[in-house]
Amino acid sequence: FGWDLSGKNKIIHNKYNQEDKGMNGKQRNFYLKYLKENYPNDWALCLDADEIVEDLGKVKELINRSPEAVYSVSMRHFIGDLGHEDNTTDKHFVPNRLFKISCADKYPEIEHPVLQPIIGTQMSYTDCTTIWHLAYIPNLWEIVKRYENHLKKSNMHTPEYLDDWKDAHLLGNYPKKEVNIFEIPDIILKKFKINKDRYYFKNRQLELKHILDAYHWKIFFNPTFTAELGCGLGPRIA
Repeated sequence: FGWDLSGKNKIIHNKYNQEDKGMNGKQRNFYLKYLKENYPNDWALCLDADEIVEDLGKVKELINRSPEAVYSVSMRHFIGDLGHEDNTTDKHFVPNRLFKISCADKYPEIEHPVLQPIIGTQMSYTDCTTIWHLAYIPNLWEIVKRYENHLKKSNMHTPEYLDDWKDAHLLGNYPKKEVNIFEIPDIILKKFKINKDRYYFKNRQLELKHILDAYHWKIFFNPTFTAELGCGLGPRIA
């Protein structure tokens, strides 16, 4: 699905093969071929279904004053709710999303393909606008649905209470505390593919008792070679 800055839109179809590991790249090459054949002198801003552009007007301004190029665009990832975002880097840019169509070459046929520009194309970064990524907040839509349903049916909560309840969930302010992973039933952890052993050994360090155990074992067995004792970060002694 695509549109231009005049508001016109066009839907093109290509069947998606879930078994094909290179299908993401093939799908993007399908739309890119269409653009090259029909709009070679225009620009394209590539978005996924779970992304929203903050200000398309700023994109238009950039296009009008910029030479032919391929741009990596500023992106912000919501994490868990609307009050938190990815903090792995100070500023994140999603590569090669805004480009003059005639500058585009192809996408590699892999799971997360990045556009490959034609050799010699100018490449740059822009924060003229921001793409907001919504992939990691899918549960928030359910919160909004529950809120709307409670507004219609609830006879025990006031609209003000429901507004506070909704906003606290959406913005990540609802009172909460950490749960000890070792208190969670295995049936739940298995459902979410969490291995408790990874957390049992994580950040465990040698303690004095480990050294004393190793010393006592050395006296008792009197080994003539290096032996590993204990588990995890077990001490070694000769």
